[in-house]
Amino acid sequence: MRALLVAWLLALLPGGLVAQSDLRVIFNEFRPYQYVDDAGQPAGYGVELVQALAARIGAEIEFIVVANPAEVVAALQSGAADLTPVLVQDPGREDAVIFSVAHETIIIRLYALRRNASQVRESWPVGTRVGISEGSYPGVVAARFDQAIPVATPSNIETLSRLLTGEIDAAMYPEIAFHETVALLDTRRRFEAIGPPLDEVPLRLGISHLRPGLADRLNPILSDFIASAEYRDLHDRTLGEEPGIFATAEFAYAIGTIATLVSAVAGLLLIRARRKASRDLLKAAERTALIERRAADELREKNTALVAKNKAMEELIYVVSHDLSSPLVSISGFARGAMRAQHAGQAEKATQFLERVEANVGSMSSLIKGILQVSHIGQETPQPKEIQLSDIVAALELRLDGVLTARGINLVAVSDVTLVVDPDMLSRALQNIVENAAKYGCEAPDATIEVGATTDPGMARIFVSDSGPGIPDYLQPRVFEMYQRRDDGSAGSGLGLTIVSRLIEKLGGSVSFTTSDQGTTFWVHLPDLSQSKSQITAPMQNTAS
Repeated sequence: MRALLVAWLLALLPGGLVAQSDLRVIFNEFRPYQYVDDAGQPAGYGVELVQALAARIGAEIEFIVVANPAEVVAALQSGAADLTPVLVQDPGREDAVIFSVAHETIIIRLYALRRNASQVRESWPVGTRVGISEGSYPGVVAARFDQAIPVATPSNIETLSRLLTGEIDAAMYPEIAFHETVALLDTRRRFEAIGPPLDEVPLRLGISHLRPGLADRLNPILSDFIASAEYRDLHDRTLGEEPGIFATAEFAYAIGTIATLVSAVAGLLLIRARRKASRDLLKAAERTALIERRAADELREKNTALVAKNKAMEELIYVVSHDLSSPLVSISGFARGAMRAQHAGQAEKATQFLERVEANVGSMSSLIKGILQVSHIGQETPQPKEIQLSDIVAALELRLDGVLTARGINLVAVSDVTLVVDPDMLSRALQNIVENAAKYGCEAPDATIEVGATTDPGMARIFVSDSGPGIPDYLQPRVFEMYQRRDDGSAGSGLGLTIVSRLIEKLGGSVSFTTSDQGTTFWVHLPDLSQSKSQITAPMQNTAS
């Protein structure tokens, strides 16, 4: 019902909400943050802030003025407006509004007429009639004092009017806004702040929950803007020199020359103190915006890492439930066959069954070992140091001598570079690639596997090339997935290239491949490359990575 009433009221305003602009900005009078000046134009800190942001995204603005914050929030909830410049984040508003980073801070205080100040101070909060603008954040603060009597009014101006006429005992206002309102409407009466500040809260842009894309677009722009010199100038110009409540005509006429001089000095000191306080608040807002931006970046990184870990966990669960079940079923079947053969006195046949049991146990052990290797990579922390690629290749040649000699394969380092990397993790990754090449890419006698590197500034690309038949088309999209083999009869766990991918990702790099019927080249892309020590040669297979 309230949303319909707000829409009807807005329709009566000049321009209404019929003509849709790029950005429909709604606000209530809240000096010095936002108001309509003598020329009938929107003005104030919040208005200029939104105008600066709109200029950065190339948006046209339609300003809409309403009586109080309740109507502002209702319009944002219904979609009749897109955003409001100055709004305090309140759980009661979070279903209707998306809040930006903080860009300013306000202090909430309790005010009374000076002639009644002592009485209000002594009785507060018991039985105190407290005026608040309908739907404003002071209403949230007032609700904390159970013994006070909150009195909602249609607007900030109406609240002040009731305080002057004695309909309420005190009014709850943001400090700067109260001073501005008093200076504008009542230069003869005196007011006094009662007690210490009741709350200190950050202001934010309030964006309609129906326009999340606008929030995503404005937030980083706002974060950058409030850290700029242009924003500091806007802040000082609109909020830095507000008049104090004692700078009134009555005060000037009532006090003599000496008192006027003292007052002037006190006024200067007050303005200077307020400027300093405003700058301190500005710095706090800048720090808050920076912290929130960093927190958002960290959250995105953690979410990305969590998605990757969940995917890896799903793969492991699949392996345990599917791939390990096959050797278990086989072991069970062969064990029963061995028992039947033993009971039948067929010792030779029982031995054959047991040999098959042993073979499946070996296969299962290989699978489990591979799973442990993959899961362990996620817990490792790289320990980078300077090392030569040729030293890693030489160590691999010794480690794989049996495999290479049995197949008649030559492992050759065709170039050398100095790398700053964890040598153990890189060596394990290259070993799996070389073993894969020896198994599938070296069918011809006296085959050669070449290892080398090409370099770019700040980046090394290590290659391992063979001259085999290449990777089949059906297998290429899944080469780095767990348990992908060339065919069902292939030896090995099917985890070698998965381990390669995980190790290189842990080192901050990536791995890819090119393949044809002339051979396959795996490319390992790594950062942190120091200067190359020799001329780099091209790989055996002349293909681009």
